[in-house]
Amino acid sequence: MKSTSHIENLLMDYSKIEKTNYKAKVQFYEERRNKISELLTRDKLELDVDYAFALFELGKYGKCLGILNILVEVVITENIFTKDDEDIFQVLLFKKSACHYNLGEPEKSMHVLQELIKMNPKNEGYKIFFKRCLRNEFKLAYRWMGGLVVGLFLLAAFIISVELLIVRPFYYDSAYIVEITRNSIFAGAILVLVSREYLFHRSFTKRLSFLTKA
Repeated sequence: MKSTSHIENLLMDYSKIEKTNYKAKVQFYEERRNKISELLTRDKLELDVDYAFALFELGKYGKCLGILNILVEVVITENIFTKDDEDIFQVLLFKKSACHYNLGEPEKSMHVLQELIKMNPKNEGYKIFFKRCLRNEFKLAYRWMGGLVVGLFLLAAFIISVELLIVRPFYYDSAYIVEITRNSIFAGAILVLVSREYLFHRSFTKRLSFLTKA
């Protein structure tokens, strides 16, 4: 264990870094990783959490997530309940959920959020974020239907162009067949669009029932 003065100097140097200078915080931590590992548990946790959050702000979500998983275990093992008057366990889990969200993993993000909502059902921030993740998940799930709608509309537009430029001027007797085909495709696009909105709303509402039970 290093001397008290060494620890104080290390912490003092870190405290001089501006709160929003995340790049400097990451650089400081990584250059002094060995020295930081010798700090007392509370002091080390302080820097570890700040380092993880700085990585998050820099968009390094995968690396941040790996550290958060370790920190969650640390606060449980060491029985550390609060940091800056906040529930550190919930703070870490919420940041973990945000990492999954930014990594394009809404299902994992919602799994963590569900646990947070069970722990603290009065926290509206958890519920709002849960809804956002859920909405994005279903948008991805039904994205193919949106693509199909666009494809059908483009096909209908192409047929209209062919009808106006070729069929009606030169093959007028066949125009009604082209018209029926074009209208059928257009109607099909509308049907797919309505079906997508119905399925999205039904699935979204069903999953949101979890919040009413919390």
